[in-house]
Amino acid sequence: MKNSKLLLILFVMSSCAKVPIGHMTLSSQTPTDKSPESIGYYSLGCLDGGVSLPPSGPGFQVMRLSRGRFWGHPSLIKFLKETSKQVLKKTNEQILIGDLGHARGAPSLTGHNSHQTGLDVDIWFKTIPAKKNLDLKEREVISAPSFLTSREEVNEKLWTKTQWEVLKTYASHENVERIFINPAIKRLLCQKRRSSFTTKEMSKIRPWYRHDDHFHVRLKCPKDSKECISQKVPAETDGCDESLDWWFTEEGKEKIEPWDHYKYFKEKRAALPKRCKELLGDYL
Repeated sequence: MKNSKLLLILFVMSSCAKVPIGHMTLSSQTPTDKSPESIGYYSLGCLDGGVSLPPSGPGFQVMRLSRGRFWGHPSLIKFLKETSKQVLKKTNEQILIGDLGHARGAPSLTGHNSHQTGLDVDIWFKTIPAKKNLDLKEREVISAPSFLTSREEVNEKLWTKTQWEVLKTYASHENVERIFINPAIKRLLCQKRRSSFTTKEMSKIRPWYRHDDHFHVRLKCPKDSKECISQKVPAETDGCDESLDWWFTEEGKEKIEPWDHYKYFKEKRAALPKRCKELLGDYL
């Protein structure tokens, strides 16, 4: 047991080590030693004073540690620890946490348009029993399964009371600004569980491309982050109207998220706030 813990620590340390390869890779970032601050917008910003989420804790385990995307603003780290305990208490299940962001935030070469200011996190719909511990290899190779049977239908053999409890836990948190889920899951929520969620909670839960195997949680700008740019507060409606119906029209089905990570990576870097460019330095 001691050896496995040591191996895990060494693995995590190596994944965030400063390793030059032409220019610094984003996954090799080290955090700054300044006071925590989220800078800019969720899809165009950076992170000062980032904090790492432990590989495991009460009610959670972090997946894909090799990516080095387990950093966030302290408010996000605190939020994840608190909500994981709440889910564990309600369901006797652990959540599996995907990507947060890099140590100093900024655009990712692959995988995300947002996750740049330390306030975004991906959480798998799949959960695991309270006493199950995943080793490093399992965390790298286990896949997040789709919870859909088709583009428009949720697999209700997989989507159970546990997933409703998890979604409710996050939607009810005051610090949460948005939750992005697959349109089919939002529709199921409207059809079967609307009465279990308040209108304010429903308004946070937004349909978005893909998101059939995980949901994306976005926190509000922290009070200590004066240069953080929040999203517009959503209208306090349940979102079960024609705006949801659009996702199942021919236009909605054909539309693809307009984001090519490789193609736009340089443009994103160039458009970062001046302070982010100074903070990132060689990592750009």
